[in-house]
Amino acid sequence: MISENDRLKKLLAKKELTELDENFEEVVMDQVFREAKRFSVTHKYIRRMYVCFGVGFVLGLVAMFSISNLEVSLGEWELTIPSFVLQVPFVLLILFLVDRLYKARQFSRGEMDVFND
Repeated sequence: MISENDRLKKLLAKKELTELDENFEEVVMDQVFREAKRFSVTHKYIRRMYVCFGVGFVLGLVAMFSISNLEVSLGEWELTIPSFVLQVPFVLLILFLVDRLYKARQFSRGEMDVFND
């Protein structure tokens, strides 16, 4: 993925061409404006992603440690599910989400391409 600085360098390199269009400045400024708008929208969604991850993480931790043993009664049968059975999927989900956050952070910094998963 091309970083933001490389994109701006390529845009500004077009300025040095011998044949310039009449509306070259408008086109370049429009492209710069679109890049800045895209960056601000992306930044907003990344911030929301971190907030949702943090809230979900805290609520998951509270739920994980508040449930000691889950007891389910099915008529005459009583089923007791140990707490570690409930905690293992939560830990796996947290590991998956941390991996996704790391990759999203790399992508937003321009260190990783979308197709390099």
